[in-house]
Amino acid sequence: MDTSGAPTRLVIGSLRIDLPVVRLPASGIHYCGVALWWAYPGFVTPGRAGSVYLLAHSRAGMFLPLLDASLVDGGRSLLGLTVQLYTSADWVFTYRISAVHRHVTPSGTTRLRAPLAATDAELWLQTSEGPSTTSPYLQVASGLLGGARTDHITANPTPRPYLC
Repeated sequence: MDTSGAPTRLVIGSLRIDLPVVRLPASGIHYCGVALWWAYPGFVTPGRAGSVYLLAHSRAGMFLPLLDASLVDGGRSLLGLTVQLYTSADWVFTYRISAVHRHVTPSGTTRLRAPLAATDAELWLQTSEGPSTTSPYLQVASGLLGGARTDHITANPTPRPYLC
C-alpha cells in the first residue's frame, strides 16, 4: 500500500487548528489560510523516516495558538498534544508533540539542523515570534505515533490560500 503523498491537511484539535496544506512555492511566498509544506532537500513525506516540515503565520486561524501557548511556561502545555497530518494518498498520520523550541534564529540553516538530522519519523511546525523577517522562530517537534487509511474527502480539503 502506498502511504506516501503530499501533506494536505493539518489538525491540532485541542488548539482548534485545522488547515489545508499546500507546497511552499519556489518564490518563498508565505500565504495565509493554509499551512505550507517545505519540500526542502532532506525533508520527507509523512510517515517516512526523517522530518516533515510545515510553516504557517502566527495569525488567527493559523498557528497563533501555537505561539500563544509557547508564551506560557515555555510551551509546556503543548507537550503531549496530538497532531494529525493527512495526505493526498488518503492516509492520516498521528504525531505527539515532544519539544518546543523558542527564539530560534531565522538566519542561515541553523534552524534546520535538528529537523534535518532526524532519523525517526517526525513532524516539525514553524511560525514566527514577531512581525519582522528578522524575528525569531518558534519550532514545535513531534514524533510519529502511527498511521491509518482515511476517506478522500476528509484528507483532501480545498485549499484557499491568499496573500497576506
